Amino acid sequence: MTLALTAARTARFTAVLALLIGVGLPAAVGAQPQPSVQLSSSIAEIPFQMIDNRVVFAGSVNGSDELPFVLDTGARASAVLGPIGDSLGLTFVGQARVGNGGEGIMAPVAIGAAIRLGRDVVIENETIVAMLDQDLASLLGFAANGITGAALFRNAIVGLDFEREVLKVHRSLPDIPGDAARIPVTIEDGGVPYAVLDAEFADGTSVPVKVIVDLGQGQSMSLNVGSDPGIHLPSEVLHVAGYGTRFDGSEISGHFGRIARLRLGQHALPDVIVSFPDAESQINRAERQGSIGAEILRRFHVLFDYAGGFMYLSPNSSFDDPFEFDMSGLRLTSEAGVVRVANVGEGSPGAEAGLRPGDEIVEVDGAAVTWTSLPDIRRRMRSDGRALRIVYRREGEQRETTVHLRRRI
Repeated sequence: MTLALTAARTARFTAVLALLIGVGLPAAVGAQPQPSVQLSSSIAEIPFQMIDNRVVFAGSVNGSDELPFVLDTGARASAVLGPIGDSLGLTFVGQARVGNGGEGIMAPVAIGAAIRLGRDVVIENETIVAMLDQDLASLLGFAANGITGAALFRNAIVGLDFEREVLKVHRSLPDIPGDAARIPVTIEDGGVPYAVLDAEFADGTSVPVKVIVDLGQGQSMSLNVGSDPGIHLPSEVLHVAGYGTRFDGSEISGHFGRIARLRLGQHALPDVIVSFPDAESQINRAERQGSIGAEILRRFHVLFDYAGGFMYLSPNSSFDDPFEFDMSGLRLTSEAGVVRVANVGEGSPGAEAGLRPGDEIVEVDGAAVTWTSLPDIRRRMRSDGRALRIVYRREGEQRETTVHLRRRI
């Protein structure tokens, strides 16, 4: 099945998917029946697409037409994004603050919703946060009308086959491959999975770190310096300003570097790229040391068994893929369908090519650029030695340059 990923109102997932961890729900929600999952077969398969390292698949709310949903283990509640929420027959009971530590925005909360995922899975009595005014899809380059997470994972056993791009929902635990790592997980914060993994640094030190297993996080890993005495910046790092944005408009900034390896049970991933948020950008530092995201998980066949308290990881064909980071120094965003340079790293290939914040990107390698081009452009910008021919517009004048990409970390 191919999703119709048309332009829609959504939110920038570096903010939304992380901040749904901090949803404070109205008291009326607690008096309602708890969400449940209904399967029409013992195993339901739902096709998905990996778009910019997010799992996107078709779903519907209260019998609506199909909508693109993002699957997120870090989301305590489901959400609908954009004005489409007004047409879904939702029963609102109050408002929730979406954010952490008192930050964020207020959004209406609905109860008793039915979310159908694919043909054979229905989440009943779900609570939905309706972020009706969010319109940031163009920053991502793909549309999504919904996010779902905790209710599905708490009420079923969920597997992800990233090679076939199939989500499997089980009534009972299936056979576990012999090479699968059996990782204990604890479910905290109203439905968020945590695991303790070993992070090894280049100086030979090894630190057990408590991390959120966050499928909605596109990057590989984040660690908070100061949350454990053993967590420190690598000797070679790159500071990136504004690599994420929160609902209150504040930017998430920090360093990026590599750790020697990340151990997940008997499996070890070398040279993992890690973000180290600046102190003012860290969230819940006292409760955890960081998070792992889809750039880690996509290298495995993954099975989540919340009830049993385990996550099973069996390497797939992407296991040995190298970890790479943006090699251009350009942060691109889009507004009203126009892609612009938001930031240029000092001394980066983008800066050397003469690009500046505010430049409108018109073409890349001869192909016209639209807001839906962003995932592909970001992918191209991770190719060491590649030369990107970029046509851009500055103050009404069209110009051309070449960005010679190189590995920066």
